[in-house]
Amino acid sequence: MLVNLFTNAAKYSERGGRIQLTVGGSASTVVVSMKDPRIGIASDQVDHIFDVLTQVNQSSEKAQGGFGIGLTLVKRREELHGGTVEARSEGAGAESEFVVQLPVVSEGSEPGEANVDQAPSATSSLRILIVDDNRDGADSLAMMLRIVGNETRPSYDGQAGVDELNSSGQR
Repeated sequence: MLVNLFTNAAKYSERGGRIQLTVGGSASTVVVSMKDPRIGIASDQVDHIFDVLTQVNQSSEKAQGGFGIGLTLVKRREELHGGTVEARSEGAGAESEFVVQLPVVSEGSEPGEANVDQAPSATSSLRILIVDDNRDGADSLAMMLRIVGNETRPSYDGQAGVDELNSSGQR
């Protein structure tokens, strides 16, 4: 989660910009805040920034494309661990902040125990082709989907993904 947030912050911040990382919390919760002086998030987009295929306004010169799944993965991962994630911004051109809260795992408890009812079933059995030019992202997603019982195959560019799909006879 944090690597994804940091990568986004670096991608959209000006060269030499400062990304501020703060860690705190209590005996039961860890809170990580990441602030960056990037392009900001328009007020009408803040509530939807974690929705799948959602991207901030691409008119910025810092926009670098992507599929719009990175922040959705952050949201799903924190949910698996019983946490929360929130995006904050005062609008386009203003500072962006992402706040992740996760429960502290004590000895004898399991990660995600606080949110077991919302965790996906480990009996899922889909065959999933993951296409992403970010190898680490594709491999991480493949691993996460395998953990919950899916068969996954990562592919690292669009044409290779299409070729893989065509060779498997799947549509």
